[in-house]
Amino acid sequence: VRLMKLVQHPNVVRLYEVIDTASKLYLILELADGGDLYDYIMKHEQGLSEALAQKYF
Repeated sequence: VRLMKLVQHPNVVRLYEVIDTASKLYLILELADGGDLYDYIMKHEQGLSEALAQKYF
């Protein structure tokens, strides 16, 4: 978890804080607007172009 808090990359959701209580674990993450890759692919019948896939991966 300590290492995850140090990762700063435009394609990785940032972990800001971890709160561990007696009964729950809370992860405070960066807001990731716009859905996930699966949702994007399902909305576009043609899927991802090679150029766009390279941008994401």
